[in-house]
Amino acid sequence: MSLGLIICAIAFHYLPRDKSNTIIANGSNAWAILVLVSMVVYVMFYALGIGNVPWVSQSELFPMNVRGFGTGWATACNWGGNLIISSTYLSLSNAATPTGAFGFFAGLCLLGWLFVIFFFPELNGFTIEEVGEILQHGFGIKEAKRRRAEMDKDELWAREHAFQREEI
Repeated sequence: MSLGLIICAIAFHYLPRDKSNTIIANGSNAWAILVLVSMVVYVMFYALGIGNVPWVSQSELFPMNVRGFGTGWATACNWGGNLIISSTYLSLSNAATPTGAFGFFAGLCLLGWLFVIFFFPELNGFTIEEVGEILQHGFGIKEAKRRRAEMDKDELWAREHAFQREEI
């Protein structure tokens, strides 16, 4: 995901420009195609990776008594971030060039990815009650790992696949 943005930033740097440093947009070249392809790669990996974290996590994190409220806040934060990025892109692009803007967004994506890796516990297979206990003190990563290690492989597999069996 971040690699797509970094490639996009590099490609923007090499797009043809006129004497006033304005990008010439009268035709295509390899750098313009690379900008388009890298944006598609970014969107694809964002959608398959960190982009779905707010939507998937809502069903795992919020108990039923606060699920509506929590889902509303998670949705508002997600769309609020989208609004901030889309409303500041042109100003940032003018101030720091498209290369700088995409480099900045790549850095933000990297920070978000690191946040999910280090501060987002794996809660798959735990009940809502267990999730509440895990998240009582901090982010719950160590507690989730400890509980997962205590389960034997058969119990872990059964818990992770319980929903699939109910649908059949």
